[in-house]
Amino acid sequence: MAKTSGITCCECDRCGEKEFLSEGAPAWSNWHSVTRYSMDGVRMERLLCRECFEDYKMLMSEQDAGFNGFMGEKGGK
Repeated sequence: MAKTSGITCCECDRCGEKEFLSEGAPAWSNWHSVTRYSMDGVRMERLLCRECFEDYKMLMSEQDAGFNGFMGEKGGK
């Protein structure tokens, strides 16, 4: 039986998908660490699989548009 060292278990914080990866494996590009701040300024880091990261990018695009609209309003009106 072969022995492999340096294995990391990646688990998506959204859907729970798991993947065991060796150091330098090409599949590392399927995993994305994202940082968010809550309304109170609390920093949160999450690990997302490829599919959840695609959904996250869509959410961020919508939130960016909302923020840009907010910033474009004069005097909060």
